[in-house]
Amino acid sequence: MSSLVKQVEDLAMRVGYTGLEVGGTKEIMNVMLTLHDTTYDKEREEVELYFEANGLDFKKKLEQEATHYQFLKYGLLQKIEYNEFYFKEPPINSRKLYIHSPDCISLIQILPRTPVMQVNAYLRSSEVKCLLPIDALGVLDICDALKWKIYVNEGMNPFTQVNIWIASAHIYTKGDPRREDILKRVH
Repeated sequence: MSSLVKQVEDLAMRVGYTGLEVGGTKEIMNVMLTLHDTTYDKEREEVELYFEANGLDFKKKLEQEATHYQFLKYGLLQKIEYNEFYFKEPPINSRKLYIHSPDCISLIQILPRTPVMQVNAYLRSSEVKCLLPIDALGVLDICDALKWKIYVNEGMNPFTQVNIWIASAHIYTKGDPRREDILKRVH
């Protein structure tokens, strides 16, 4: 089992047992997942199996979120080129590689260093069982693209640490129409 899937399953269990009832959900606030030296490809297969085991449609959910992930990825890639062109600043050691959005993935900041690329993703809200695994894969895809752009072209292969901070990690409770709606969209 992948580190991502294990952390998602553990978090779902914690939310179910200890989460506070908030507006048709059970919620835990201020949670962090950490992924060490992994990639989109390493985690994707396990997330697909997780979705299948839970009767969810992985491809359908990924397609629903793809535009948002592309916006974040290409925005960060553009920021690297902008900083290199206008400020003659190489991405290594930059603190300016971030992008924000009003969506659930609110902010991603990349701190490229040698030998570690630190990625911090801030999620204002995430439904743990159906959306968090997909959002984490989206962050890993962005991480892989930036790693290639920043390091691989320079002949380096850094260790990666991805921290995913979640302000509201929640699951919908039975009978809540939003739960039924989200389940319809991923089945």
